[in-house]
Amino acid sequence: MAIDYGLKYDKQEVISGSIFLFRSGTLADSSTAISASSNQIIAVTCSANFNNRLTKLTSVNANATITITSGSSDKENLQNDTKLILRYYSGSKLPTDKIVSSSESTLDHLLGGIGTNVSFIDIPLLNDDDSFTVAYKTVRALTASVGHNRTFKAALVDDGSTFQPSSSLGENMTIGSSFRIRNTPTYTLPNDYLLSSSGFFTITSLNSGSVATPDFSGTEVQVDGMQVGTSLIIGGGSGSQAFAHNLIQTGSGLLNQEFFEGFPIPESSSIGLTLDPEDKTSGIVTGSGETRLYLSSSGRVGINTVDPITDVDIRADEFQVQRTQERRGLRINPEGNIESFDKTATTATTGSEFILNYSRGVTITKTILEEFDNRAVSYDDDAAAVDAFNSFSVKEQNRILQLAEASGFLTPPSVGDTIGSIRWVTESGSAEALGKRTGGEQASIKAVVNTVGDTGVSSDLVFGLASQTGGAAQVMVLDGSGVHQLTGSIIVTGDISATSLNVTSITSSIVTSSIVQTYGSNIFGDAASDSQTFNGDITASGDISSSGTITAATFNLAGGSLSTTNITASGLIRSSGSIVHGNVSASGNIVASGFISASGRLQTLSHITASGNISSSGNIIGTINGGKF
Repeated sequence: MAIDYGLKYDKQEVISGSIFLFRSGTLADSSTAISASSNQIIAVTCSANFNNRLTKLTSVNANATITITSGSSDKENLQNDTKLILRYYSGSKLPTDKIVSSSESTLDHLLGGIGTNVSFIDIPLLNDDDSFTVAYKTVRALTASVGHNRTFKAALVDDGSTFQPSSSLGENMTIGSSFRIRNTPTYTLPNDYLLSSSGFFTITSLNSGSVATPDFSGTEVQVDGMQVGTSLIIGGGSGSQAFAHNLIQTGSGLLNQEFFEGFPIPESSSIGLTLDPEDKTSGIVTGSGETRLYLSSSGRVGINTVDPITDVDIRADEFQVQRTQERRGLRINPEGNIESFDKTATTATTGSEFILNYSRGVTITKTILEEFDNRAVSYDDDAAAVDAFNSFSVKEQNRILQLAEASGFLTPPSVGDTIGSIRWVTESGSAEALGKRTGGEQASIKAVVNTVGDTGVSSDLVFGLASQTGGAAQVMVLDGSGVHQLTGSIIVTGDISATSLNVTSITSSIVTSSIVQTYGSNIFGDAASDSQTFNGDITASGDISSSGTITAATFNLAGGSLSTTNITASGLIRSSGSIVHGNVSASGNIVASGFISASGRLQTLSHITASGNISSSGNIIGTINGGKF
């Protein structure tokens, strides 16, 4: 199975003076991983107590030393050497032949020192107890000891090969008159009772880590108890141990060492707090990837940059600020443009807005300071209140101003104040010299207060444009009172519709209007070759004069006289008064209700009718009743 080098828990690590937070599952550096220490498990094969070979009467009885824990720490934490001393003795006598537990020299030599945690396990045996019985009694004694299930655990292993508890229960281990454990009346010891024995048990160390090898030298055959029978062992020594053991699992590693997945990798942290390696007085808060928050010692803050060039320097291709529960806010799009967005139906009447808010702020007075100053101090007048306010800390001043603003103590704008403006500026090398407020300004739109009264404030919307050599100047005003202004010329490709048009001069190839009313003198045309055409009647309350010829199909004067140098008409000349002219010529009738007078020639191809005299300083030529005169 593949080894999992991921962190098991969320973790905080201090690495090289920096603090990092890692989430569980983050991969650690596998090259620094440490395998978990293993527990030692010992399998012990017991000898039978044939002929009391484990319970001698003339020397120390059989014993074994099994190390459960090896360590060098304090024994209160069970990290000193912890050993089990198995001591076998004859159950029919007093246990005076056990290995001693009070001799300092014996402890130092055999058990490993005074500081060793030693548990003595006493096992009483009867003569001829077979190997299974010895194992059974050993496990029973181990499980009854204080350290069982704390530092070790013991278990009997029964492979079912031989079950021979003890002959002391009676012949054939009979219980009552009918129940027998053994089928044969006698017990025959195998030729090799050690290897053929069925007495097994295991001891498992509950503390993991490397431990010393078990010592069963205390079960070696002794001269004064040598075996006589199927096997004759003359001497003792190594190799003649009555007990055999096998390490099913060897203890390894440090004491109780769990699997260590390795040291976390700083670059894999979710959050890190480090010092700037080039400026130890500045700090960096890092996140996943390249995200970082830089806190400069100069007081500047950088987001995604470690070199902020302004008080707050944000480097992002796109970011937004929005309300917590609504899709409304401000966004910088990938093109770098500012967008106000609103994606809620509840604000359909307003939509997305940019609001330019202005007032003259709060003017500190005696009333305001006495209401919002926590010290409950009285002031003689407004001047004393201002002096006291100026002595406050900036934090306290801001607190008082904010409370006063929220309570409505605001000074409204004055006439001429600019409520807000939008400015278009081009940058150039001379912009700093010209001033940040006007240098490079190309256009502007601003709201300027024009009227302030008890009923409210009225403002003008002023549009400004710059020439190539000057700053933005006013070109149009949308006046709050309704009288708007436009400076310069206007070109309109469509229609202009107005209830009333009041202009000083109109220059146009065609003027179409139901009524055109002008004041003063008017000039039509700008050259002698120009001609003016009027469709319909021309009515004048005064004189109509012409320096040239007036040509008309019919001249009809409803009243007054017609006086001109020359009158030429292709049709009728009619006047309700007199006709006085130098030359009068008409192809039709000449009719006048008064007299007709001509200093020159009077000529018509039709009738001349006059209620008065017809006079001429020249000839009058006509035909009367078919004749001429």
